[in-house]
Amino acid sequence: MSLILNDLAIGYPNHLVMTGICGTIQSSSAVALIGQNGAGKSTLLRTLSGEQTPVSGSCVWDASLKRHRSIAWLPQHPSLRPDAPLTVRELAAMGLWARLGLFGKPCRHDQERIDQALDMVGLADIEKQQVDTLSGGQLQRALFARLTVQDCGLILLDEPFSAVDGASQAKLLEVIHHWVGEGRTVIAAIHDLECARHFPLWWELSKFGAIMRRSDEKPLSSLTQPMRAVSGVAHSS
Repeated sequence: MSLILNDLAIGYPNHLVMTGICGTIQSSSAVALIGQNGAGKSTLLRTLSGEQTPVSGSCVWDASLKRHRSIAWLPQHPSLRPDAPLTVRELAAMGLWARLGLFGKPCRHDQERIDQALDMVGLADIEKQQVDTLSGGQLQRALFARLTVQDCGLILLDEPFSAVDGASQAKLLEVIHHWVGEGRTVIAAIHDLECARHFPLWWELSKFGAIMRRSDEKPLSSLTQPMRAVSGVAHSS
């Protein structure tokens, strides 16, 4: 499985954000998408998810396993009604909608998947609690449980750690590492570089373009010279 980017250009009508994005991201990759505000991180994620049409070029998620061919997308502000009569378990079960439809009935195996997802994020003991009573960290954990139930091969996250407590951040990072261990690819837009260091790869958007590199190298913004991409990992030129 791999994400293939071919001369991708992203933006909006009358506003081009970035052009010439090329390369391949292999499966089992944990990638932190970094860059200053306005660099185009959210625009890139929306384009990769299929929610937004590329200005030009293409991005293709090539998955060999049928169940991993779908893409999961969690925006920074999910469209959940705050007063929706929804329990934590029901929110996690929404990950089955793509396969079962709105009125499909989960089978025993599906229920076991929901159980495992809730246990993974540490919410099994409050599965019957209403979503509108959750803290910010608990809600994000519940949304991660939904992503786990979705069982997609490519998972896109926009600022998944904003407004969550330290314990929730640690739990969410554990879940991401679990996903990657299962062979999934995770790309997360992150503004906190210290948090981004938990990801082996950084994909930085800047005036130099979209550069993929190892997280143990200096941020592009701290360099006085541009970087060139070599085999998907950037090095100083």
